[in-house]
Amino acid sequence: MTPKTEDLAALRDQIDEIDDQIHDLLMRRSRVVEEIAQFKPGDAPVIRPGREAQILRRILGRHQGRLAPQVVARIWREILAGATEMQGPFAVAAYAPEGQFRLWDVCREHYGAYTQILPTSDPVHAIRLVIEGVAQVGMVPWPNDRAADPWWSCLVGDSDRLPQIVARLPFVADARSSDVQTLAIARVATEPTGDDHSFLVLELLETISRSRLMQTLTAEGFKPVAFWTYSDEAHGEVTQHLVEVEGYLSRNDSRLATTKQAFGEALQRIVYLGGFAMPIVVPAPAESATGRRSGA
Repeated sequence: MTPKTEDLAALRDQIDEIDDQIHDLLMRRSRVVEEIAQFKPGDAPVIRPGREAQILRRILGRHQGRLAPQVVARIWREILAGATEMQGPFAVAAYAPEGQFRLWDVCREHYGAYTQILPTSDPVHAIRLVIEGVAQVGMVPWPNDRAADPWWSCLVGDSDRLPQIVARLPFVADARSSDVQTLAIARVATEPTGDDHSFLVLELLETISRSRLMQTLTAEGFKPVAFWTYSDEAHGEVTQHLVEVEGYLSRNDSRLATTKQAFGEALQRIVYLGGFAMPIVVPAPAESATGRRSGA
């Protein structure tokens, strides 16, 4: 049955009223963000990736209806990006080599339509821009063993200026997102979110198999899920192993010290390299056989 013209007009009036209410709440939220900013010291970071992950998990956990969760997540990412811009300078240095547009898209979708994004074809350059303060976040590719000089080796050190891994993107993932994974690095502390993974780097002075690495790390209370290896010939016989483990860690985790003891003189050092909240996996949007209806 075709709705009467007056009924359709009444429904559109409801949408206008709801839009006004949404806008009122957005302005109210912005005022609260301004109040929160007053409690932060001048050098406090403007992003909290763990907090943002918890917000999206909570919102999508209560979401109902036909509106795709990917759309809801995109709306909230724009809100969070806008709140970040309110609190201080914010730019992202994104590894986006020519032809790999999906990496750029993931960065833009997460950090918002109006955030300044500085493209670079070299992930090490993205890290350098974060260290120099030109960008507050750097986007780097997922690790792999084929890199001759992996970017993650640049994060290994004792300097307080070195950034660490703070997020894995896309954070809301479906089947269409499986072709790309990227990591965000920043000079901010990670926070536990209830479902996290962390990264460690082990610098070894002798060759040790991955099976022995896994056995030793497991015995020390870690749950390794992936390994990447880099032999730094410029520094002699040192071999670096990047290890992804389940759970949240911090720089002061007691297991780091006990692990160094377990390996003995074979281990030159063990370094915490950050971590990320595990992404939310949602179903891919179903395509309507009759096509998309026009908007209200």
